[in-house]
Amino acid sequence: MHASGESVVVGGISHLVVQIESLADVSAALAQQGIDVDAVTVHDLASGFVTAWLDDPDGYRIELVQWGAGHPQGMTAEDFAG
Repeated sequence: MHASGESVVVGGISHLVVQIESLADVSAALAQQGIDVDAVTVHDLASGFVTAWLDDPDGYRIELVQWGAGHPQGMTAEDFAG
């Protein structure tokens, strides 16, 4: 929902992805601002690859991504193979 209460119609994208260094730190900082982050999904505990979701004020979905140790900057072809 848009802040005005109107539904948001998203065309062309499903969500925005933001790469972060520490999901725990970012989640804590957002919580201090009154922004709720959905439950963390651990994709690979050994490497530290975790994600979480939140909604912006207009209803767009934002995915927070903490890549595992040694992962190259940004997404790779291997990320889509899973």
